[in-house]
Amino acid sequence: MRAVMTAHLWVPALEPTPNLPATLSSAILTDVLRGELGFRGLIVTDAMEMAGITAAFSPEDAALKALLAGADMVLLPPEPSHVAAFLAAAVRDGRLPASRVEASVRRILEAKAALGLHRRRLVRIDALAREMGKPEFQAQALRTFERSVTLVKNEGRPLPLAPDPVGKTVVLSLSSDKGDYYAGRSFVEEMRARDPDLQVFYADGDTGAEALKAASAACSGAARVVVALFSRLTSGKGSVDLEPGHVDLVRGLAAPEGGPAVVAVSFGSPYFLTRIPEVDAYVCVYRNTPETQRVAVRALFGEIDVEGRLPVSLPGLFPAGHGLVLRAR
Repeated sequence: MRAVMTAHLWVPALEPTPNLPATLSSAILTDVLRGELGFRGLIVTDAMEMAGITAAFSPEDAALKALLAGADMVLLPPEPSHVAAFLAAAVRDGRLPASRVEASVRRILEAKAALGLHRRRLVRIDALAREMGKPEFQAQALRTFERSVTLVKNEGRPLPLAPDPVGKTVVLSLSSDKGDYYAGRSFVEEMRARDPDLQVFYADGDTGAEALKAASAACSGAARVVVALFSRLTSGKGSVDLEPGHVDLVRGLAAPEGGPAVVAVSFGSPYFLTRIPEVDAYVCVYRNTPETQRVAVRALFGEIDVEGRLPVSLPGLFPAGHGLVLRAR
């Protein structure tokens, strides 16, 4: 690994100073990352214009603290020219030791040399798709997507889905983002290729309560309901949680005894399960792309081995490292 990006999070287990973000913590960047873990690559801050920094620190003070903590590169500070001038003055008056700057400069130059940037300084924009989209790269990405699929829960064993299902299947594609009505289009297309008679309902952050009630009614008498869950991490959104109306819809379907088997698939945060613990089965795919949507359907129908593990704990439900194994049929 050549570079690590810091997070503007206070981690009290590692940093005793209250509310000091990891980005500005020498205990984390120098003592743990450099010292205990032996990391020798570049430490790059997350954007310094984010509220996790600007709410408590001036742009100049934050940049200085980040470098003193051990960061090599300060990303997107507000008013970069002012911050650069401030840091230059800090070196001249001794607040920022020249040795600290020189160590980072060496690491940056070594990283550039390792990438051959002294021989090829410019990026050919017109060649990016060809260079980055090589077949071997795409094949590796697909293998990674497949191996990361995690079956967290499978009570009553509704998975794998039968290739010739008995009874009605309903797919709910629920995006918690406004203007993202067809977020699960590729997922639905793959599901329909295997079950042409399934019913489909789309909803996003703009979908009203009456439409959600209609979706619930459409699930009446269904043998199974497959719920695709989407919630993007975007600037200014403030949360990657699920839309409350969508949570109520899923919980209402999953709660009654004798109701349909409810299978939920997360294309984002694994923590969605903490909001809908009643579902019978829960699968994490972690990322939303057309490729991962297709991989998810293959996993649901038992067409690939599923053996991923949770990278985090789901408080009160499952520990980090948990994952059920589902072998391909």
